[in-house]
Amino acid sequence: MHFPPQCLRSRGESYVAVIVLGILLPVCGILLGATLRSSDSSVFIEPNYTVLLTKFDAGHYRDIAEHGYGYSPSARSTVAFFPAFPLSSRLLSYLTGLDTSVALVLVANLCYVAASVTLVQYCRRRKPSADSYSSTDRTAIYALLAFALHPASLFLHLGYSESLFVLLTLLFFVATSSGSPTWIRALFSGLATGARPTGVALTVVFVVQILRSEQSLTRRVATALAYLPLATSGLLAYMMYLYVVFGDGMAFAQTQSHWFIRPRLGLEDKILSLLSLEPFWSNYVPQYPWWWGSHANVPAPFNLHFVNPIMFAVSIGLIAIGARRAILTQDELVFAAMVLVIPYVTRAHEMAMASHSRFTVVCFPIYLVVGRLLAPVGAHYRTVLVVAAAVYCCCICAMFGKGLAIY
Repeated sequence: MHFPPQCLRSRGESYVAVIVLGILLPVCGILLGATLRSSDSSVFIEPNYTVLLTKFDAGHYRDIAEHGYGYSPSARSTVAFFPAFPLSSRLLSYLTGLDTSVALVLVANLCYVAASVTLVQYCRRRKPSADSYSSTDRTAIYALLAFALHPASLFLHLGYSESLFVLLTLLFFVATSSGSPTWIRALFSGLATGARPTGVALTVVFVVQILRSEQSLTRRVATALAYLPLATSGLLAYMMYLYVVFGDGMAFAQTQSHWFIRPRLGLEDKILSLLSLEPFWSNYVPQYPWWWGSHANVPAPFNLHFVNPIMFAVSIGLIAIGARRAILTQDELVFAAMVLVIPYVTRAHEMAMASHSRFTVVCFPIYLVVGRLLAPVGAHYRTVLVVAAAVYCCCICAMFGKGLAIY
């Protein structure tokens, strides 16, 4: 026995099987959790599968899509959530007549499928010159598996913006690898900045690409400045909207303090906290009120509050391996560094690492590294790893299906 199964004779069939697996796992896991829900009366379970997929942050996206943004300087406000995903869902709902919740889930899963296809395409296009391994197809299938079986891959299928952001990111890198015009890369960067705050990571990659070109320094700087408005167009448009409607273009940043679970620190204390890795280790100290055990009655391995610091550290380690072994390109390293540093600096202390597993889902270079590391491994070992990862993901989805806030 090995994976992919021998019955899948073509590469295309293997890719389709993995994509379908990535969709079926959360469906089965959530339904299992809803079926085996706890008898604890404090756990409320919605009977509707679509409602299960639009809880927590997805509920805020639904409110935005249905009613638009709201902002109060003194309270939690939906302006914290960027507009590309709810706008896409609202457009689909308008065109098809679908319920907003259904549209949110459908957009997320369509983006997941498109991102999976684009990931395979990118894997087969790219080839770091210093990496001598030649089986790009095998690397691609295991990179795709890593994407489908990420411990927090559940959020790629809920009414969340992660799958849209991954798709835009991969389209940017495919455009780069295919030598597309500069304005196309700038456009994908701009769209990504309207999907998530970490979209500016792509803008940094875009600017680095221009500054690395063979033009004169003056020409490079002029080109970067000329394209910068397009490369940040999503963020700029959102800030303009917030200024016109609420009188504060930075409202999305101002409201963050109302979403934090820990008070903000002064600059010096914040730097000390981050450098000492306090957000990592304090999550496992019971004396701290925000330690992982205080969040949900879920066993440690299946509680993302417990897993968050571990998964974030593993992601950093994979990127380091990718750099050390020349698996990743310079652009991929810049993107990975930025997309991990931004949430760590801005949210790790304030949120006690909450959602940091979810933040690593969009760091696609980790899938490239996993795919490259797994490709030469024996078939039986790979099968054991794939089955274990699938069972683990299903268990996490089941916890979510029980209505528990495991993120």
